Amino acid sequence: MPHAPESRDQDFFALGGNSLLGVRLMSLVRTTLGVDLPLSTLFTHATVAALAEAVRGGPVGRTALVPMSRGDQAPAAYWIHPVGGDVVCYRELAAKLGMPVTGVQVPDGLPSGFLLAELADAYAAAIGQDSVDASAGGRDGGEAPSPGSCPEIRVAGWSMGGVLALEVGERLMRQGFAVAPVVAVDLMEHPDEPGPTPRYTDLLAWFARDVSQVAGVADPLAGIDPGRAARPGGRTGGTTARRGRLRRRHR
Repeated sequence: MPHAPESRDQDFFALGGNSLLGVRLMSLVRTTLGVDLPLSTLFTHATVAALAEAVRGGPVGRTALVPMSRGDQAPAAYWIHPVGGDVVCYRELAAKLGMPVTGVQVPDGLPSGFLLAELADAYAAAIGQDSVDASAGGRDGGEAPSPGSCPEIRVAGWSMGGVLALEVGERLMRQGFAVAPVVAVDLMEHPDEPGPTPRYTDLLAWFARDVSQVAGVADPLAGIDPGRAARPGGRTGGTTARRGRLRRRHR
């Protein structure tokens, strides 16, 4: 941690915690204490005291929907995870918006080899049911609200989450829900204008950029053209030297 906690009630994220440190923390909890907690536990148990309570409660399964922030505005927005399946990357933005935000993460129980279309089906079902339940909670008895009578649903996503958000929004509209314009951030390509398949070296460079942004460090490949650095046989020039720099930088 950038700043060691001085009390059991200090917030993990306020002390400089991020998604990468959160993954390490949950891994230590699993290997040291034998309790498997999802990364999203840090949204509701962000202090040492609260996390100890979660550990005492035993293993907790990952659900698709994770409440991230509350606010006076309605309806809630649903932000779908990027590659990796977690939504901790949205925490800081959600805290600043002052509106209710629910993260959508990969849940437990999915079969191996599932498709993005199956994820979109599952997320649309979970979001639709959550919207109906929220609408029913504000009514005094009577019949359950229909999709058409629910407040407008806001769906957003970053990177792969943007692709899923577009798919989920379309499914929700087919079910009769009102859906606001979908917010899709940093898509690899426009969904209606497919481009050429990215080079493997480009994908690695984009991944390095995303990881460095989450970790709060400089992009180790900034200013390097992966295509021009590539050597015959699939190797990239300077890989050994850069690997050594990375090791020294992150020790």
